Amino acid sequence: MTIYNVFSLLGGLGVLLYGMRMMSEGLEKAAGEKLRKLMGILTTNRFMGMIVGMIVAAIVQSSGATVMIVGFVNAGLMTLSQAVGVIMGTNIGTALLTQVMVLDIDAITPLFILAGVVLMMVYKTSSKQMIGQILAGFGILFLGMSLMSDAMNPLRSMPEFHALMTKFSNPVLGVLVGTIFTGVIQSSAASVAILQTLAGQGLISLSGAVYLVLGFNIGTTSSAAISCIGSPRPGCRAAIMHTSIKTVGAILFVLMLQVLPLVEWLEAITPNSVSWQISNAHLAFNLINTVLLFPFANLFVKLAYKILPEQASEKKNELQLQYINDNILTRPSFAVESVRHEVIRMGKLAYDNVDKAARMVKEQKAEMIQEINAQEETINFLNTGITGFLVKLSQSELAEHEALKAVDMIHIVSDIERMGDHAIDILELGNGLARLEQNLSDLGLEEFDDITADVLEVMQLCLDAMNTNEPATPEAVRSKSVEIGEKAERYRANHIDRMRMQICDPEIGTMFTDIMINYEQICDHADNIARLLLINSLC
Repeated sequence: MTIYNVFSLLGGLGVLLYGMRMMSEGLEKAAGEKLRKLMGILTTNRFMGMIVGMIVAAIVQSSGATVMIVGFVNAGLMTLSQAVGVIMGTNIGTALLTQVMVLDIDAITPLFILAGVVLMMVYKTSSKQMIGQILAGFGILFLGMSLMSDAMNPLRSMPEFHALMTKFSNPVLGVLVGTIFTGVIQSSAASVAILQTLAGQGLISLSGAVYLVLGFNIGTTSSAAISCIGSPRPGCRAAIMHTSIKTVGAILFVLMLQVLPLVEWLEAITPNSVSWQISNAHLAFNLINTVLLFPFANLFVKLAYKILPEQASEKKNELQLQYINDNILTRPSFAVESVRHEVIRMGKLAYDNVDKAARMVKEQKAEMIQEINAQEETINFLNTGITGFLVKLSQSELAEHEALKAVDMIHIVSDIERMGDHAIDILELGNGLARLEQNLSDLGLEEFDDITADVLEVMQLCLDAMNTNEPATPEAVRSKSVEIGEKAERYRANHIDRMRMQICDPEIGTMFTDIMINYEQICDHADNIARLLLINSLC
């Protein structure tokens, strides 16, 4: 085997990994939004969570899926009890791709690449480009396998290499080498593809490959372990669960191989193709592993807490981003969903501040000032943090409609921050009333209560719209905002009449007018948010 063959082998591996990533990213862009909804709806049931995990991993592969799970657990979007079912599902889903990679389509591989490139170059619509990316990635994946196969051809005449391959029938050595190798390239599917290529050249049998496959399954957990470095402890527990499930499963499978003729059974299914046998072994391991360990899922949750106990310091710090971090930028489509939760969190703080500021106007309790100012500090922090993250996210490879959402969310965050500022303005007006030891007239208080309830309703409608993305809700916000604008104008006129009749002090009357102006401006920002949400919901 010459140095040229070595370079060809490494080049083929690079092409394989690139094609796999390209196809995975195309599938993720095409199905990202639907997968996010599935994650949110079905993971409350552990069995359905397993089904979701299978679907997600079949699209984005195990390493990417588990990195997302770590991010979701860190963000509080998924509990460990929910995550354990999803993780088990990803183990099956990632094995499904290896079934496809056994296909003998070398003759038409260039057609996939050509069709994909043409779609990406000719069509401007994101949907056509995503299809093109999937097709091109699929073809490049098989091209990489073909390059590796050609590079390995000289190994067939090397007895030393044949002798080396037989050593992997040793359980300890096979699992160890497989774990290290996949830990380096961080893709069990790619590792299995290499093994299938060796099998295609007659360089390895199933008995020599099966323990490597078990090691590949353990090694693929390295990506989740890496992603949790520097991350909060909850996500690290998810990574620990993933590794423990794979490790316990591998140990059980090794023991089963010693007492059951599993290798002979797998060989009998596809006697003429070792590549198929390896793919079936990979799938069989993950299916059997899931069936055996699923009833004991809670034990893996407890084990994760045992290894990494809960600490008092895990309590959420308000001055930090709770749903987003740079780690999830590797999965841009799913990062959009995490940002949405952070924006909703910011919106709830703004709502709470407007509510408290309104109560300050009526109740004039000094302790409210500190609470509102502390939450305003958090709102300003989130404004900066979310905007900075969205700028980074917008530079990633997003589907066109997701890129538009990322840009729109920057505007939404700005509008929420301005709502918070208006809450501070209302707080200061309430504080002014407290200093004067005065309050609004009975009629003024009645009108103030009425319009405050309407403003809070509009803000809640905005939060609901961000939660559900339903077209009808933004329309309701816009309609209610117009109504509040008309009501504020009428109440200002009423207050001027009361000042003219000396029912109300002029200085207090001015404060009432300023409150009405702030309420109108809050509704203007709500209307801006509703308009953007309405556009997004119709995309």
